[in-house]
Amino acid sequence: MKNAFVGITIGLALLGEARAEDKPPPPPKPAAELARLKPLAGSWSCQGASPAGAMGPGSPEMKYQSTFKVTPTAEGFAWTLAYDQKKSKTHPMHFAGYWTAGWHAAEHKMVFFWVDDTGGVGLQSTGDWAGDELVLTGDGTVMGSKALFRDTFTRKGDKALHWKGELKPGSAPDYVVIGEDDCKK
Repeated sequence: MKNAFVGITIGLALLGEARAEDKPPPPPKPAAELARLKPLAGSWSCQGASPAGAMGPGSPEMKYQSTFKVTPTAEGFAWTLAYDQKKSKTHPMHFAGYWTAGWHAAEHKMVFFWVDDTGGVGLQSTGDWAGDELVLTGDGTVMGSKALFRDTFTRKGDKALHWKGELKPGSAPDYVVIGEDDCKK
């Protein structure tokens, strides 16, 4: 009887271990590196301008108002950076676009997918802030043509931000500024 009791006890112990191993793994956690976007989080009101020629040869300088809203999404595994330029008398076209950002663990960098209401798309990446600047670089299409993109976000304290958008279309020798915004929370 004693041997049976020991056998049952050992069997129950082994069964408990087997059940512990059958537990599903804990759910994944968002990459800690995405916290680098927290300085951008929130809603921003901006005043911006596109320099003369930015929207094509002969186009005038255009001043506009814009908003920029940065929020975590997908349970913290991604961030959305929503940008919106208002239509006005001095800026005759509404423009809106979105970056969705995530962490590319194998490449050790943040990646940003851009899509806008003109059909533009892009894929950009960045490593980390360099002081108060976060620079995204990559490529995509603008108005159906291939281009290189560079977007620079510059923190000016906790409540101010500067954005500079640039592109290098086709075989152009250098980047062209397409817009610059000064933003406040």
